Amino acid sequence: MKRFFAFIAIVLTAGFLAVLFLMIELRPKADQVISIYQGKKAEVPSFHASLFQISLDPYVRVSDHTDYDTPGEYDITYDLMLFSHPVKSAHVLSVVKDIDAPIISMEDGVICFSRINEPWSLPDYRVKDNYNSPEEISVTISGAADNTKEGVYEASLTACDAFNNCSYKPLTVVVGAAGEADLEPGAFDLNRLDQSGTILKPGRAGKEKNVYDDLYWMGDSNILNLGKYDGVNSSRVLARYGMSPASFDLPLFYDNRQTNQNAVQLVSRFQPSCLILMMGEAEAGSGNPLALADHYYACIEQLQAASPDTTIIVSSILPVCRYTINSACDQRMLNRTNYCLYRMCREHNIPMICPDGKLLGKDGWGNPEYYNEDGFHLRAVYFNRYTDYVKDTLNSSSRFL
Repeated sequence: MKRFFAFIAIVLTAGFLAVLFLMIELRPKADQVISIYQGKKAEVPSFHASLFQISLDPYVRVSDHTDYDTPGEYDITYDLMLFSHPVKSAHVLSVVKDIDAPIISMEDGVICFSRINEPWSLPDYRVKDNYNSPEEISVTISGAADNTKEGVYEASLTACDAFNNCSYKPLTVVVGAAGEADLEPGAFDLNRLDQSGTILKPGRAGKEKNVYDDLYWMGDSNILNLGKYDGVNSSRVLARYGMSPASFDLPLFYDNRQTNQNAVQLVSRFQPSCLILMMGEAEAGSGNPLALADHYYACIEQLQAASPDTTIIVSSILPVCRYTINSACDQRMLNRTNYCLYRMCREHNIPMICPDGKLLGKDGWGNPEYYNEDGFHLRAVYFNRYTDYVKDTLNSSSRFL
């Protein structure tokens, strides 16, 4: 009988404790808390614990198991403690989110060059993420370039991290005579790449004409310096420091004096029979040489409208030295720009000259001997390396016979 009453007592006690357990309220004031990786940590949700409206908050232990340095899902635990033992628990889901997409950077911009009939490859690029290593980032290419046909095609590079945060970089693929390797300093040779006769070369014709004597010069600081330091007759120089398609409408210097007239107005005034145009170093580092070439042609159209009988010859932008100081771009970008200028000239039947062979060093950059300390302005004593090349080319080119 004693055992029976003991059993009944145990059952009643257990029942009482079960009812008591059910009567205890332990309620966090949120079901989920979200933190942004590398952002401000979210506060742990507050809670309410009571029995018969008597607060039990002091007896609740909160354990935050969140690793705020690693994105993922974690648990925040609320334990009601009686006699150092948990009698009731509640949980809140803690989520650490990575919301930042990888960053794609391309050293040479978003224009890719590929030889016709060869697979195209991306220029050098880097992918950096706030959490995942480069090896953990998925990189895919969309869009198609027809490598059997010369042209300009659109594509894109997509980089996604492990949390499906994605970034996109639009690409333009130029299929033609040159690939990425052909445009590197030391490998680039625009005269060799040209198979169309667009680029004028010295010594092709059997006799000479004095085309050079009637030549006007238009362009940026290297052209301006030709007239300023006796490289050519200053009365034939129309130029300005930093001249580019973007600043084409600004007034120029003429005969070493500032005027209030721009390129179109001066060409309309003088009606030159032949004009060398070289500008755009200030824009060549923009990373979009195709757009620069298009803007170049828009400027040429304005000049031709102002003086229809003028023969406009585009000169490739002169090389710069490896140690260039404060230049808008380096030789790698200049090669890409000059190649796009060549494609523009070929398309519109505009003659072009490329004097690189007279100014480059063995490393494919400007020969330091020929340049001032800044690395991109020719020294006056070496102006003739450029001007003699122009003279020999124009006076012997069959295009002017």
